[in-house]
Amino acid sequence: MESSNSTKTTLYTINEKRYTELVERVKKAGFSGQKITLIKTALSIYAFKCKQVWGLIESFTTESDKLEALALFKEHIVDIENKDKEIIEKFTFSDGKKKSAELLANVHNCKVEGEAPDKFPVIQLPYASKWADNDLAKVLDTIKKESFSDKKVAAAKEAFANKPEGLTPDQAEKLYDCFTFSKDILTVTELIHEKLMGITCEQIIKLLGKFSFQDQKLEILKAFKKCITDVDNKFLILDAYNFSDTKEEARKILEDLKPKSFIFGIPTGKVVFVIDLSGSMSCTFKLNTGKTYSRLDFVKMELEKVIHTFDEHTEFNILPYASGVSKWKNGLEKVTDKSVSEAIDYVHKFKANGGTNVYEALKTAYSISGVETIYFLTDGMPTEGAKQKTHDIVEEVKKWHASTKAKINSIAFLMGNFSGDNKPASRAFMRELAEVTGGTYRSIESD
Repeated sequence: MESSNSTKTTLYTINEKRYTELVERVKKAGFSGQKITLIKTALSIYAFKCKQVWGLIESFTTESDKLEALALFKEHIVDIENKDKEIIEKFTFSDGKKKSAELLANVHNCKVEGEAPDKFPVIQLPYASKWADNDLAKVLDTIKKESFSDKKVAAAKEAFANKPEGLTPDQAEKLYDCFTFSKDILTVTELIHEKLMGITCEQIIKLLGKFSFQDQKLEILKAFKKCITDVDNKFLILDAYNFSDTKEEARKILEDLKPKSFIFGIPTGKVVFVIDLSGSMSCTFKLNTGKTYSRLDFVKMELEKVIHTFDEHTEFNILPYASGVSKWKNGLEKVTDKSVSEAIDYVHKFKANGGTNVYEALKTAYSISGVETIYFLTDGMPTEGAKQKTHDIVEEVKKWHASTKAKINSIAFLMGNFSGDNKPASRAFMRELAEVTGGTYRSIESD
């Protein structure tokens, strides 16, 4: 399969402070390969003016090296109309002028999303479903008291195996501080990968700092690649690598990095997304970044994000529900260019309207042959359907789970305040659905 889930990177113009830092790094790099690595990393985020392009390539020793570097910028120039004065005429020899003109002959100005800040803001969602601080402290204390690494891992496995709550990035950071060896951190990450709500680039850098050997740092980065939530800050991670070859390896690992969904995590296998489209999903809220969303618009953004992260082994379906239930497809679809594109088009059309028929939504999800994990999202309590009492629905779920073994990763998405909200009851219901099926429970809510 081709790279069906790839998307074009969002580009930003680089601010003067960050550009000056980048130029200094490129100038100080001892070899052409090191300079290229730095430029490639910058190009995963930034676009440049022609004058800035020359400022980055002029430190290359030979004109052939300058041309090699220039070729990297072809889709990252915002003022190509200035190419003659600011780039082509800067080459010393006529051959360099000719070849640079050929390189830029059919280049068009690239589109950008505005100027990048020094550091991109990290969205901070309030997870009400996280471990209680006291409970986590007890677990961490138990792990730390173990003398041997295998005992520490076993203690972590026992603690996190049967509890549906997830771990916030800050809680995960405290957990990793209990371990010394990279192999133990990798093992623990595999144990908690569904419960890990994400990790930031700064936390990755701190984690990499625990290790002296570059190969260990690369191993850790590979393991956490899909857990990063603020991918626009990925260039910061390269500073954790000291040598040009390992820096280039790290750059390659980060090259196609896609952000982890705050809501759905990293779905794998045979999955069905059951998404609430009831009228209350039009409720709005403001994030710490200052942006305002409706509940549904944010969920749609996250669902599109997660569809783009599917690997070729994933099979999926999408079931929107309100008063009734719809199905994108009758069964599970394999990941292809076509299915990904169609699924995203389908999600874009979601509108908030109607009641909340939880029973019918879950019954339909469990009827899909082969499903392994159901991602069930709601912002409220059942208001319609053949069964509306949560106890009755849970009892039916137990029966369906017994015959299919499909678990429910439940999400109570309760950002903002809607007049009909009953957040404590929603949290309790979602936790029970996850607990009785062996899934993970998330509650994301604001006051």
